[in-house]
Amino acid sequence: QVPPPDETLIRIAMLEAELKGKDQRIADLERDRDEWRAQAQELARRDAPQEQSAPAPPPRRWWPWHRR
Repeated sequence: QVPPPDETLIRIAMLEAELKGKDQRIADLERDRDEWRAQAQELARRDAPQEQSAPAPPPRRWWPWHRR
């Protein structure tokens, strides 16, 4: 059985609005994903050990039988 034309048009409009909302949600999630990826990369760069021009000297030890 075919619904009346007015109900069909209303249903089409509702489905189009729902689709538009889902498309917007997908775009928002993709943007958030990209922002989080950039933030994670920035944090990884910040936490990575920095290259040093000269290595740190070994810790100085004190030996009671050794004089400098």
